[in-house]
Amino acid sequence: MNEFKKDADGIYEKYYQTDFSSWDKQAEINYNNNEIRQKGRSEFFATAFDFMSANEIKGDYLEFGCHKARTFRMVLSEARRKNYEFMRFFAFDSFEGLPEVNGIDKLGVQFKKGDLTTSEEKFWELINKHGLFIDKIQTIKGFYEDSLNNELLLDLKHKDVKASLIYIDCDLYTSSKTVLNFIAQSNFLQDGTIIAFDDWDLYRANPNKGQRKAFEEFKEQISGGGVEWQFEEWRKFNSASTSFIAQKID
Repeated sequence: MNEFKKDADGIYEKYYQTDFSSWDKQAEINYNNNEIRQKGRSEFFATAFDFMSANEIKGDYLEFGCHKARTFRMVLSEARRKNYEFMRFFAFDSFEGLPEVNGIDKLGVQFKKGDLTTSEEKFWELINKHGLFIDKIQTIKGFYEDSLNNELLLDLKHKDVKASLIYIDCDLYTSSKTVLNFIAQSNFLQDGTIIAFDDWDLYRANPNKGQRKAFEEFKEQISGGGVEWQFEEWRKFNSASTSFIAQKID
């Protein structure tokens, strides 16, 4: 089929595939990786940078879970389009895939240790090929229960890291909880920070599992710490993702 052929209504015919005779697991993986499936994320980042620009929210980008550097490279491109020379980019990942899956994370979605692996070397290969803001990127390697420690917290505080956009792509409740606990102890948030959850609706959107549960616990944890926060749900994107705007309560 000609990928660029359109039907009578001007819609690409590739959206109406009917021949699945050779469709196998690899074809499914390829489909999940292709541009149609990534379009939602790309459009979200474009909208996020428009929001930050219009509201003069200046800060850094923090990404937790950097498989294949896909979303990371999208952000670098949007930052270049907006000429965000002030922005720094922090990539937090084990670079060894998911940790051991235990407890509540074993109920529902079937993940296992080592899934979604992109090595640090591969990450940098992709980033260097992309070629944007190379000198403003820092990787923080390690499983979160080890790497997101007080030493790192002090280092980032010394660097005066303030987040304009945080992207959490951790799949698991335990990983998301560790990330959000780290954020709660930090000074990253400012009025208008966008927090995006890539896996919000995994586990059948059950509020007692996954990122939904971790975020509810985070909101309880961060309240009463001298600054009161509320989180306004903002943009949904893709099949399982959503975002919030952090707002200081006067």
